[in-house]
Amino acid sequence: MLKYFIGLILIINLFKNSKPINDKMCCKALTASCIACSQNKTIKEVCKNNKGLLGC
Repeated sequence: MLKYFIGLILIINLFKNSKPINDKMCCKALTASCIACSQNKTIKEVCKNNKGLLGC
């Protein structure tokens, strides 16, 4: 019974110390919208430096 209690304590500490999960999912294509999503920028910001990029 003590093993289960210690295991439960370890699991609780694991979840308590873990970082929150990022809910945002971005596509991996080399388009303005995908890059903007993955870099947490606007499409306008991405296109400013990459004028020939698809979607700009």
